[in-house]
Amino acid sequence: ITHALALALANPALAARIKTTPSQTFQINDHIGGEQLDRQTARQFVQQMQAMHKLPELKSHPELMNGAVMVMEGHDPIYWVVLPDHRAIRWKAFTMTHASIGTKRCASVPIMGDSPNGSPLTDVCDGSVYGADGRLVP
Repeated sequence: ITHALALALANPALAARIKTTPSQTFQINDHIGGEQLDRQTARQFVQQMQAMHKLPELKSHPELMNGAVMVMEGHDPIYWVVLPDHRAIRWKAFTMTHASIGTKRCASVPIMGDSPNGSPLTDVCDGSVYGADGRLVP
């Protein structure tokens, strides 16, 4: 867990988010494959990022996901993924309300062997990528 925590705090954007929102809980993934992303969740992450035309290198270089960590923000979580190269991605957010115009519904994070194809569309994909320096990547 020490490695996972250090990785999560290595990205300045995510570290600042944690510091500036003390009323929110931040949890390193402890029930979806341990502190590192399990294969099924990592596969869904790569597929959904590809659908958003983000991080194309993950498809051709899946080893870039080795050691990635998921951080959940809040009760109805915002899912962050931090890659070993210290990039942080605001992947998606859980919501039970109707998505607004311009938002893309996507399958929920697979939990304990759920099929990602059978997952309900309870999340709204974001795909914001923050470089290792904490700056938003266009």
